[in-house]
Amino acid sequence: MKERFSSEEWESLKILPVAVFVMVAGADGNVDQKEILEFATQIGKGGMLKDELHRELIVDISGNLKEVLQKVGNPQAAKNLVDRTKGILKAKLSADEYQRFIGSLILSGVRIANASGGGFLGMGDKVSKEEKTVLAAIAIAWDLDPQSISKHFS
Repeated sequence: MKERFSSEEWESLKILPVAVFVMVAGADGNVDQKEILEFATQIGKGGMLKDELHRELIVDISGNLKEVLQKVGNPQAAKNLVDRTKGILKAKLSADEYQRFIGSLILSGVRIANASGGGFLGMGDKVSKEEKTVLAAIAIAWDLDPQSISKHFS
């Protein structure tokens, strides 16, 4: 899949999984160890992702995660990256590939948000209101079709 993109486009795209992590984990102002551990686990298991593009991006960044994290910066910079890459993705992917990739990124963000273990005594809703807002904003910004989640990931 990498061959569909220019080097510059690929460099922008490979930051996306990290950008989603930064936006979701940083949404409530508290990036905790459980969220970091979940993202590290996702990186470690990246070769097993269903979505081909997400898998290739994770495998590519796994060797230089620290460098990629520095490129992302803060949640606002991550949001700007999300906005910039939408056109690239829509131009180079079929509608189905696009939805599958965006769905895969959103599910990654949900797993990160769920890792923090909120709620009373670890029970109840683990995802903060701020994290839900960020996940919804990402889904809206990237035109996620909710039906694609059940189609590709059930």
